Amino acid sequence: MEDKFLAYHEVTYFCAI
Repeated sequence: MEDKFLAYHEVTYFCAI
């Protein structure tokens, strides 16, 4: 579960840039 959350956060951060 944590891994999925981290991945989602990473993708959102990358997309935000």
